[in-house]
Formats: sequence, C-alpha cells, structure tokens
Amino acid sequence: MTAAWDEGLGAVERIIATAEARRIEQMLRIAVHLAEDRDAAEAEAELGRTERLLKIMRGQRTLLIGARARRPADDGTIRDATIPDALRPPDPMRGSPTPP
Repeated sequence: MTAAWDEGLGAVERIIATAEARRIEQMLRIAVHLAEDRDAAEAEAELGRTERLLKIMRGQRTLLIGARARRPADDGTIRDATIPDALRPPDPMRGSPTPP
C-alpha cells in the first residue's frame, strides 16, 4: 500500500513540476506579447488554465501526504504521523511517557 502512495505522490510531483515549467513559459510569452503591443488574451487564458491545474494538483499532493501520514501501523491501528509523540496520550500497556 505504501508503494501505491509513493507512486501516486511521485506522479503528482511530476505533474506539478511540468505545470510549473509551463506556467513560467506562459508568463514569459505574456511579457513578450505585452512588450510587442500584441494581444495577450489567449496566453493569459492558457496561464489561467495552468494555474487552475496547479491548484488542483497541489491539493491532490496535500491529500496524498495526509493519507500517507495516517497509514495503518503493524498492529492494525491508525497512526497519525502528523501528531508528535509527545502530544499523544500515554499507552496504557507501557505506562506514562517520560517527560521530554
């Protein structure tokens, strides 16, 4: 299951990197159009579509990272890796945690 998360996260990261590169190219194209007093509306529309894609993909990345953090532990319980161990309640089987 971890491999699927890693593959999914890797794919999303590649999409984001490609879209970031495309976004930079589109911004440069808009600058050239404006410098040459040409209509930049089409390039601006493309940039808007790319920025929407980036927003979606960044959201997907956040969801995948969150899903990976809440993966099942070996004993079947869900361990939320986003919560530091110091903030967890004491394990009744092990007694009170030692203070940091």
